Amino acid sequence: MDKNKEYFQTKSMELENLLKEYKNQYPKNVGALVRNFFPIFIIILSIIAPLLSVFAIVSLSMGLLMMLVTVPPILLSFGVSLLLKNKREKKADKALLPRIAALKQQIESYTEYPDVKNYLDKFNNQITETDATKKKYRKTFRKILLVFFTIFILVAAGIPALVIVRDSTYGKVKNESSNGNMEVLGLETRKPFLSLTPLNKKVYGDCTIASDTVHFFLYDIANISLKFSEIEFENAEHEDVFRLIITDKDGVPVAGCGKFVFKTMIGQATGVESEYFYPYNETTDEGIKLYANQFKALETCRYLRDHAKDLRFIVDKLN
Repeated sequence: MDKNKEYFQTKSMELENLLKEYKNQYPKNVGALVRNFFPIFIIILSIIAPLLSVFAIVSLSMGLLMMLVTVPPILLSFGVSLLLKNKREKKADKALLPRIAALKQQIESYTEYPDVKNYLDKFNNQITETDATKKKYRKTFRKILLVFFTIFILVAAGIPALVIVRDSTYGKVKNESSNGNMEVLGLETRKPFLSLTPLNKKVYGDCTIASDTVHFFLYDIANISLKFSEIEFENAEHEDVFRLIITDKDGVPVAGCGKFVFKTMIGQATGVESEYFYPYNETTDEGIKLYANQFKALETCRYLRDHAKDLRFIVDKLN
């Protein structure tokens, strides 16, 4: 009897060790599945990224183009390295379950003892629960994967529709004046003269303004005007022509404030400049020249500065 008990204890300990090993096999949890998929995603991204370079070329975004050309090889190398490393975690001992079955057979002849029978029943239940848990992990991971790829595809599909008029090196646009008006208005060189939000974001159809705020700067070299550095649109057509007008919060244009006319898909290395403030034509010996009423223009600038919190901008399509 004692020999049988000792034999059972030895075999049951071996079974417990094998069960523990089986529970720790891949996938031990959902995180293991995610870690195993991550290098595959990196490799997929390294292959897809160069295909997106066509949009960088169209939009004349050299920074984006350089990134899409140089980063994918690094991503591919990193992804392959991780994939090879993760194989060690994913590798499973296919002989483990046959070893468990063989050990169980060695003590099944002792099931005439209630303790042995109860032990085997509980052991089998643990194997079943472990299989069900690992199956649940895979099911949860598939759901995560489905949501992830749905979002990824939607974002990737939206890239061609994200049309950007953007300074290639944000910060070139600044307040400039050759007439001392920066000092009169109390402006700093790099701090925007105005930071305005759109009165409404819809432009036409599905085309909307993606920028929450647009920064405007004073440009007072020969005649007073404004510049803005960047604005983003979603679902704009190739080379749409837009007009931007600064208004009050009711949508009434600010008198004398120049309008902006610009195209999408065209790089603006030095920003987009407005029309002159209070322009008028003067006939000279050389012909008709466009000037601005400096006094009224400066008064308009004062108004913009003093009422900035109550101002908005609207954008409409001209073509």
